[in-house]
Amino acid sequence: MMNHNAQTAMLSGTALMTGLLVGIGAGLLLAPESGARTRRRLHRLAERLHDHAGVIADEAKQAVTGLL
Repeated sequence: MMNHNAQTAMLSGTALMTGLLVGIGAGLLLAPESGARTRRRLHRLAERLHDHAGVIADEAKQAVTGLL
């Protein structure tokens, strides 16, 4: 069973990812930019998301390791 810190870390990561996906979707629907510019922005956002996901994964790994 997970302790409170591990649960909080996982919930925070899930909430962050959900928020990012909703924001991306809204941005695509409402963006008045050209397709090429939108694709460039999405590419940069995906790179930042990838980097941040790695940080979240490391934090979750540390939280789980702390349980053992």
